[in-house]
Amino acid sequence: QPGLNSRDGVVLSSPVTDWLDLTAFWVRAKYNNEWTDALDDEVHSYDNDTSLANKSDLFALSAAMKFDGLSVTPYAMYGSIDDGANTPYPSNDGGFDGSGDAYWFGVTSTLNYFDPFVLKLSGAYGGVAYDATENFDRSGWYVQAKASYKTAYGTPVLGAWYGSGDDSDSKAIHQNWIPSVGGRFHPTFNFTPGEYGLYDPLSTAHQSIAGTWGIQAGIEDVSFLEDLTHAFTVTMFRGNNSSKWAADENPIAYMTSSDTVVEFNLSSTYQIYKNLAANLELAYLINDFDKNDHAGFALDNDMDEDAWSAALSFAYKF
Repeated sequence: QPGLNSRDGVVLSSPVTDWLDLTAFWVRAKYNNEWTDALDDEVHSYDNDTSLANKSDLFALSAAMKFDGLSVTPYAMYGSIDDGANTPYPSNDGGFDGSGDAYWFGVTSTLNYFDPFVLKLSGAYGGVAYDATENFDRSGWYVQAKASYKTAYGTPVLGAWYGSGDDSDSKAIHQNWIPSVGGRFHPTFNFTPGEYGLYDPLSTAHQSIAGTWGIQAGIEDVSFLEDLTHAFTVTMFRGNNSSKWAADENPIAYMTSSDTVVEFNLSSTYQIYKNLAANLELAYLINDFDKNDHAGFALDNDMDEDAWSAALSFAYKF
């Protein structure tokens, strides 16, 4: 369909002081804003019909503050959501299930005062207040942290995250998930979409931080040969959701507190030329899903077996 998921927007950014930059943006997110009439085979626009436009306007403001050894960026965003305008979490079908008002408040920060020790921390709270009384308002939050220490032999890393999930008192699935518009959560290559976009099976991949918690440990920037670097990580995912809504849900996209995944990742990057690099991603996955929690989904044997993947990509920067 022409115009499917098209985007318009304006971004304004300006320094205020030596330590403060302000950024504001507006994004018009459209869904199916054009359609082809089967009778006259002409393309028509929904823009002139507000009942069919399915548009969402997103407004955001962020303040990037930089101090000696510390950077902090708080932000806030408001969204005027039309029914069916976007497909972010959460709702019964994976998207907003009604028109209403969405909001997010968050902060990202980096502490490098004790370099080579670096600590990164981010978190956000967001929700949706729907116009229709038959829809349930939704809200959730997440926190995420990563610590690293650079040495002559590599950079050891330790990270963790927690995203709120549905509890037994929730009135709808995804009600306690933080809503998201775009963006992807990909700390690993296989279970979550890969760094180079090679693993992105929309029907199965877990792309949201919501409803999970996890720990990651490993080492990055390891090099034994010139222009060749490696990174190795071990990541454990576990769900935060009650089994109340899990019976008919794919456990990869909706993990309960009884679902666990462990993924081993090894990546290698070879700088062939100044602008050309080859990237090899290897992943091994150990699944442990609770068949009782997802009884209606009919888990097959393949989903309980270990899995692996390999991807080779080339990146040219100019």
